[in-house]
Amino acid sequence: MFIRTRAQALIIENGNILLAKHHDLTIDKIYWCLPGGGVEAGESPEEAVVRELKEETNLDIRVVRKIAEMRLPGVTAGYAKGVTFLAEIAGGELSLGFDPEQEHWQDKFLQAVSWRKLDARLLAAVASILRLETERIPYRSPFVS
Repeated sequence: MFIRTRAQALIIENGNILLAKHHDLTIDKIYWCLPGGGVEAGESPEEAVVRELKEETNLDIRVVRKIAEMRLPGVTAGYAKGVTFLAEIAGGELSLGFDPEQEHWQDKFLQAVSWRKLDARLLAAVASILRLETERIPYRSPFVS
């Protein structure tokens, strides 16, 4: 298996947050999360989040600033570090893209991309993630052995 850094974008417009729906086959779970993905060799997290958002959402984004960073101790496979950026849309039309590494997979990891109303429940979830990242609160990944 591999260990990587995940770069993701927090984009909020008109009271809505941009989210990606994933079907993680390794843990057989479907969940919504901030769009983003793995940092490739020779790529900065900032470059990765711009590339990943284009691949997944067909949107061009501008990174405003890094807002959080979290390490996941004990991870043996998958993402051992997450970097979250505040970003804004610079162009494009939102539509479901694809993950080039999974282009020929029958069951796609990326299921949907959508604007979701930033209600109290969702705002609390985002705040919790950012608090974990900025306060360095220990977090248990499903990939921890």
